[in-house]
Amino acid sequence: MNKIFAAALALSLCAPSFMANAEEKQDGPPRWFHLVGDEYFHIPVQDGWQVVWADPKSGESLIEIDFMPVDQDPADWQDKLTIQVIPKEEDMTAELMINQIAVGFKKLCLDHIQTPNFPGMEKGIQSFQAIVGCEWQPPEFDKTVFENLYLRVFESPKAIYVQQRAWRLKEFSVLMLPPEIYEEDLGPINNFVLCSLSGEGIPVCPIGTNDQ
Repeated sequence: MNKIFAAALALSLCAPSFMANAEEKQDGPPRWFHLVGDEYFHIPVQDGWQVVWADPKSGESLIEIDFMPVDQDPADWQDKLTIQVIPKEEDMTAELMINQIAVGFKKLCLDHIQTPNFPGMEKGIQSFQAIVGCEWQPPEFDKTVFENLYLRVFESPKAIYVQQRAWRLKEFSVLMLPPEIYEEDLGPINNFVLCSLSGEGIPVCPIGTNDQ
């Protein structure tokens, strides 16, 4: 578990080092992503965003897909949306994962603030949310950066899903995000759809999902 979480945190914050190849970019995200078992997810990314890194290898210990605005440099971004999928182990829960993420940020960040974890239930799926402020120095930078992250972690019968909306800021920020952030920037996360072909523990996918 700890090794999986360490990999998740490292990929989340250090992703620019993976995203230098232009050929990895896509003109637009596919309608549905199929990563674990018969589970699919759909995330309605805003216009002007694209996939800049995708490693959808079903069955691996960590699967990650990153989205960014087309006009931002993946090596020095300001906005990023990340979906991480971790195939489920017996002792893994959404609450345990978000708690481990919090511990990881405390160790990594030079300065760090975080809200409590807020539990929720969406269509019968347990989730936890938090907002994190972090000052840290990426390996490829000669200076520190300031990031705010909105985290949502939830579990399905087959996987743990970690959603992160990140903003790089000019200065260390308090955790109050303006209302328009929730409507526009968090729209993709709030409208994230998870389903399975079998309907085991989560909603059944629409007809034709696996044909896309």
